[in-house]
Amino acid sequence: MEDIRLTGVRKTYGKEVAVENMDLLVEPGDFLTILGPSGCGKTTTLRLIAGLEEPDRGEIHLADRLVFSREQGVIVPPENRNLGLIFQSYALWPHMTVRRNITLGLEHARLPREKIDRRLQQALEKVQLEELRDRYPSELSGGQQQRVAVARLIAMAPTILLMDEPLSNLDAMLRVDMRGELRRLHKDLEATTVYVTHDQVEALTLSDTVVVMDKAVVQQQASPYDIYHRPASLFVAEFVGNPRINRLDGMVRGGNGETTVDFGDVSVPFDANLNVRNGSVVATLRPEAIQLSKTEKEGWLKVRIDAVQPTGSETVIKTSSDRLKLTVLQPGFFQMATDEPLWLRFEAESLNFFDSETGKNLAA
Repeated sequence: MEDIRLTGVRKTYGKEVAVENMDLLVEPGDFLTILGPSGCGKTTTLRLIAGLEEPDRGEIHLADRLVFSREQGVIVPPENRNLGLIFQSYALWPHMTVRRNITLGLEHARLPREKIDRRLQQALEKVQLEELRDRYPSELSGGQQQRVAVARLIAMAPTILLMDEPLSNLDAMLRVDMRGELRRLHKDLEATTVYVTHDQVEALTLSDTVVVMDKAVVQQQASPYDIYHRPASLFVAEFVGNPRINRLDGMVRGGNGETTVDFGDVSVPFDANLNVRNGSVVATLRPEAIQLSKTEKEGWLKVRIDAVQPTGSETVIKTSSDRLKLTVLQPGFFQMATDEPLWLRFEAESLNFFDSETGKNLAA
């Protein structure tokens, strides 16, 4: 297994900065996902690792090999980096059969015919396409074409896998199935994997490590759990999660030996040791962390229902009080009419607090 290291990498297109001063380490055998909105630099980062683009400055190492350094005059081409690539478009040769699409790279590598045939058979069995080996891409569904691209990777047996939004063209049900296949591929090949997506569900379910990018800069690199529960910045908190996280703007108050944050209709305890400028903070609260009662309870926040959106397994409830708007997530099928009252409660431990100016997590 190989690691991947980017040190001080910067990439621009004219005046547009695509990747800014990136230091990134992908541990050997890790499944790392780069997550972010369109234009944040995630695909450019993948292409830099693959050698399809050249940085303006910085170094890229694959294991103990330096594959790019402009200062040292090292530029290793993509075909010599021992990488496996899956693109959003699948990149299949339309005039070649499934068999030929899978074996072409092996033939160029001058592997013995017996070894090529063995790898072809193993790859087809893993993606369950044995009976379609003589079909052309135009005769396959989108999911089958994606499986051919996966089979091609299996046959090449690379030590590093790079995947650029490979599931975005598939329907929802097929995406769920293919996530499992990609994870199994990563495990079977014992490969170090870098996966690019804008889909947070893919990032949280597939990854050992998630890197969240915005405006060419890495905002946070952490486990899926920490990305979700302990976001390093307000951007990460608001970008990750569906339904979207609740944002509460508050003021820190002190008195009677106690420090609290006042959100208008509710106050919560606050750690006085946290450094707050101008007394204002922004707090975030996950919708599923809010308790709900249909009957009045002392000390709970009274709200009214603005909308009820059942999805089957869970229900999204939009609520509001005089000064707050809160989204609540409840398991199951929740039925209530709009404008009915509800009472809500949440623990201070469920909140993350951020600097109102910089957006950085105050507890980081």
